[in-house]
Amino acid sequence: MAEAEHSILIAFLRSPSSRDAFNVFYDLTYRLTCAHLRRLSFQGYRLPIDDRTDADPVADLAVDVLAEILAPVGGFPCPGLFAYLRRQGFEEFRGENGEFIYLLFTAFLRRQISQQLSRLRKDRSPQIENLKRRIKDIAGGAEFCQWIDPATGHSLVAPADSRIGATPVGPIVSREQLRLLVQQAFAASTSRQGWCREIFRLLGELPDFPPAVYLHDLLSLMVEVNARFLDSEEFAPAPLPGPCDTFLQKAIETARCRAVHDTYASTIQRFIQSRRIRADEGERFRQALDAYLTDVSAGDGHDKVPDYFREVLPEAYPRYLADYKYVFEATLAKGEQRFREILRDDPTIGAFGDYPFVGE
Repeated sequence: MAEAEHSILIAFLRSPSSRDAFNVFYDLTYRLTCAHLRRLSFQGYRLPIDDRTDADPVADLAVDVLAEILAPVGGFPCPGLFAYLRRQGFEEFRGENGEFIYLLFTAFLRRQISQQLSRLRKDRSPQIENLKRRIKDIAGGAEFCQWIDPATGHSLVAPADSRIGATPVGPIVSREQLRLLVQQAFAASTSRQGWCREIFRLLGELPDFPPAVYLHDLLSLMVEVNARFLDSEEFAPAPLPGPCDTFLQKAIETARCRAVHDTYASTIQRFIQSRRIRADEGERFRQALDAYLTDVSAGDGHDKVPDYFREVLPEAYPRYLADYKYVFEATLAKGEQRFREILRDDPTIGAFGDYPFVGE
């Protein structure tokens, strides 16, 4: 097994521009990263993971970490590894040196993982996690489609009307080019959903690439650009969350879940029973309310109300004003009212000062 891993590494180092060589190298690096992260967790290291998901949080973290370590510069993947090996005296990569080069590679990878974990601990905050969850919700909605790229095993996302889902695609736009598109789209949009739409609209104007991107690249770059905007001179940097902040975030999350449940059991069910909406539409309303309250609780504004409807019921959007406006807006209003009531009536929150959204 070890000899095979040495061969995979040497093949990549000798032909880094080969798609096949990189894919096998990525699989190897991904396995090593997951194993190292699980080892750190077993040893008591607190990984910066979101365990509120059905997916494997360590596997998700490994993808986030590798997105930075392997990010190409000028189309050249993992440039840091080549620079590191050159400093160790390796300019050519021969099979007879495979074992020693592999040892250097694993040392490099562990050091890079530690640096990325340190960065993620500083960068991750409830606001960032809410943004990532919101982007995932939008990308997983009816307006977009997702499928697994058979060449890499990673999730691709594209507009649903592009009709390329679950089919092989040509060369994906580079991370550097995608970063520019994300920046341009950010400046031209006023909502998260509009931001996603504008990214793919701009991507569709590039003739040499399909209108598809890797989901992990989309998430990390949107978070990066959003953070850069918040770090501009207009905004003061947010302090790292302390015990009070952590407690409040848990209380907010609990209140949001309760508000969605209560509103579904009362308002949404009432609309279903009165045949104002169908049962399946009621479930879509519940999803929209959850997304809306997630944005409200983040404290940095929310999208326009009709955008939440279009996200969950795009096929019915042309009839929004005529058939759905009252019931949908009433659902969101009742849900937000219940959310604020739960927070206001929580006796433990008062000990930490006024929560900014209570009583608005």
